[in-house]
Amino acid sequence: MLDMGKAWDGIHFLLTSQKAFTYNSPKRGERYLPPLESIVVGGTPFDHPDLDIAYFTSEQTVEIADALRDRPVEFVKESFDLASFRNARLYFFDQYLPATHKDSEEIEEILDEELFQYYEEMIEFFNEAVQSRDSILLYMG
Repeated sequence: MLDMGKAWDGIHFLLTSQKAFTYNSPKRGERYLPPLESIVVGGTPFDHPDLDIAYFTSEQTVEIADALRDRPVEFVKESFDLASFRNARLYFFDQYLPATHKDSEEIEEILDEELFQYYEEMIEFFNEAVQSRDSILLYMG
């Protein structure tokens, strides 16, 4: 199991430079999403009236893991832009880095512990699923 905690919106932004959910966002399964975009907001939805559950087939899991190979955490850290991240008004920022946080050391520590660490765990999770030929169940709650 992979729990992204409150980092899910930040991870989506790292992968796509977009917020995960906006007013105009399509519902799960309404359109094809490239592998990196689908990690947080994609998948094939289960028909359940009260829960946001979707899944990735083992083939989709392979596609996502392959796409993640081109985006290792080192690459993401090097290309990270704090200003655009903050300007996107992500859920992650609202939870961990309100405007009162100005100390760059403190910000770097929070990013390492609450964003980049989850990003690395996500890559590991998809790679392990591929090795086991597993599908993945996605639950947002």
